[in-house]
Amino acid sequence: MNKTLKHSYVYITGSLLQALIPFLIIPVLTRSTSQSEFGLVMLLISIGTVLSFGFSLGIPAVLSRELIFDENRSLQLKKLSAGYQALMIWLAATIYFVTIFIDFSKSIKILFLGMVLALSLAGIQIKLSVLRAEFKSLQFALLAIASTATPLIAITILPYFLNVDIYRTYAGIAVLVLLITNISNLFPKFGLVFLKDTKDLVLVGYPIIFHGIAISLFQYGDKIASYLGIGAELVSQVVIISLFMTAPMLLLSTINNAWLPSSLESFKKSSRNGFSYLHKTSQNLSLFITFTCVVLIILSKLFVPIFVPDNYNSTEITKAIVIGISFTPLYVLYLQNTHLLTMNKKFKSLGKITPISALIQFFFTFGLISVIGLNAPAYGLLIAISIQVTLTTISTKSFPKLNKLPLYLTLFLSVFSFIYLNLFF
Repeated sequence: MNKTLKHSYVYITGSLLQALIPFLIIPVLTRSTSQSEFGLVMLLISIGTVLSFGFSLGIPAVLSRELIFDENRSLQLKKLSAGYQALMIWLAATIYFVTIFIDFSKSIKILFLGMVLALSLAGIQIKLSVLRAEFKSLQFALLAIASTATPLIAITILPYFLNVDIYRTYAGIAVLVLLITNISNLFPKFGLVFLKDTKDLVLVGYPIIFHGIAISLFQYGDKIASYLGIGAELVSQVVIISLFMTAPMLLLSTINNAWLPSSLESFKKSSRNGFSYLHKTSQNLSLFITFTCVVLIILSKLFVPIFVPDNYNSTEITKAIVIGISFTPLYVLYLQNTHLLTMNKKFKSLGKITPISALIQFFFTFGLISVIGLNAPAYGLLIAISIQVTLTTISTKSFPKLNKLPLYLTLFLSVFSFIYLNLFF
């Protein structure tokens, strides 16, 4: 494995655990809740994730870069991040208690709790961006795992012993995770300096708001679209499809938490050193993720029935998963492009490109799922990834210097998926 993977084993272990935990918990959760309840839980998570990028104001992406490239402002930026986390805690707690004392309809309650979750995740994103820039891999991994696993574990276990509201429990645990990480700084001073520093970061990073919302819609928009279009029961099936077909990309995104700072450090030394490092790491990541996808495709026919009860359409779900996975290696090429755009502060490019991909994914799920069935999210994902990679490659103007192996492995994986579908379905 490349240097990043060798020296960032904690990130990789944390990434694997973060990706594995939903696979371990969801088979229990789908059976302990009704199809509608499970769909609403996933809707809550989707709303919270999408809105969190708006509440974070693009600060996390800029913060990571500035902490690496501008060491003189390190202390000042860390104080700002701690203050913003505290602000998120107080806002989230206020809205949370409103949902306790006012009896809203279920849909309104999900929306408010989605805002609570979003504020909590925004604070956690900012905390993670600081830990990432400081290369504190263990703390990063623990917080990333806790923010994903703890709420899911709580709503899976607690209903067996207590009469709890699973939606309020999920959002409340997320607030608690952020509170614990920022317990020593709950009462910061929000003065003019804080406002000015926040404004300066937002003016640079505001395009990342659109990029972040779009990338989260790219991953979670199908659940929201399914609920709006057809209802919570269909969301539950789309969730299983998305869980499997985006798992390799989620793993790559989490590994990118180690890869991106290392790339920025390499480019800081020299452009030649940066491209050399990017080329080598891309090659190893492409091989690693292709192998992972092949294993996932082979095992999908066995795993899906374990994850879902008999009233789910496991055959169509499995076919959609195999189709959706086939372009995954292209995501490595996309990540290479995002490293170059981040290094050159071209956040506006990301802010323009990613929404296009998200809209395509959203359209396929919302507009075509009733026409072409459960394969719609998978086809939307393939087209969206292709456009995303093409536009970011054009924007960077560095395609000759990038590793082309992801393209060849995408072709291989597509052929493998086609053969697998024809042999077993």
